[in-house]
Amino acid sequence: SSRSKQPPQNKTIHSGLRIGLYDPLKRAIADATGAAGDGLGLKVVSGLATGALAICVASPTDLVKVRMQAEGKLPPGAARRYPSALGAYSAIVRTEGVKALWTGLGPNVARNAIINAAELASYDAIKQQILAVPGVKDGVPVHLAAGLGAGFFAVICGSPVDVMKSRMMGE
Repeated sequence: SSRSKQPPQNKTIHSGLRIGLYDPLKRAIADATGAAGDGLGLKVVSGLATGALAICVASPTDLVKVRMQAEGKLPPGAARRYPSALGAYSAIVRTEGVKALWTGLGPNVARNAIINAAELASYDAIKQQILAVPGVKDGVPVHLAAGLGAGFFAVICGSPVDVMKSRMMGE
C-alpha cells in the first residue's frame, strides 16, 4: 500500500521537543540571566534554541521525507532509489554514510529555529496581549486568535529558508 511507503512520522518527537522544552528553557534562561520572563527577546531565544534542538534529532526523518517526496514526482516507470522509508534510511547509510542522514542540517536548523521562534514567540506574545484586554478570559477564541497570528508569522519568517532547505535535501 502507499501508506507503507511513507516515512515514519517524527512529528511527535519533533513537536514534543520544540514545544515541550520551550517554557522550561524560557524559565531557565530567565532565572540564569535575571531577564523578565515575558520579554519578546527571551521568547525568541527560547524558540530558536528548542527549534534547533528538535530538528537536530528529527533531521534524518525529514531528509527521508524530502527525498521520497521528490521520488513521488518521478514519471511512472522511472527508477526509484528507495523502496520504502526504512529502505531509504538503509540506502542512504549504505551509499552515502551515516553522516549523510544529516544532509542539509544547517539550513534545516535555520529553518526550524526561525519558524519555531516566530511561531512560539508570536503565539506567546499575541496571547499575552489579548489577555491584557480588560474582560477577556483565556479560552478557545484567545488560543485560536493567537494560533492564527503565530501561523502567519511562522510562514512569513520561514518561507525563504524552507525553500533553501528543501532544495539542498532534495539533491
